[in-house]
Amino acid sequence: MVEVFKTNVKYQEEADGIVDQIRQSFEDYDANFDLEDCDKILRVCSATKKIDSKLIIKLVQSAGFTAEILDDDTKILIPRFFDIKSDLIILTTSLSFLIS
Repeated sequence: MVEVFKTNVKYQEEADGIVDQIRQSFEDYDANFDLEDCDKILRVCSATKKIDSKLIIKLVQSAGFTAEILDDDTKILIPRFFDIKSDLIILTTSLSFLIS
């Protein structure tokens, strides 16, 4: 499972701290930021569990930032995923959306 969030995190040090908190708080989750994206994207994935979006948003808010789920229409192409299987799923979904 993967969830993508729009945030207002600007600096890599802040992003690293949030990623560390996510990894410590949720043992089955991995996360990364794309701070070059205009939406300051936070990606959270888990191979075994559905992402608890509300808890992720609360965690980001407790660090002093905002986070909101990006809807499927906004998640067209999402680079730098966590594994090849995820890349293929997103790429397939994205291509299907662009073709239709």
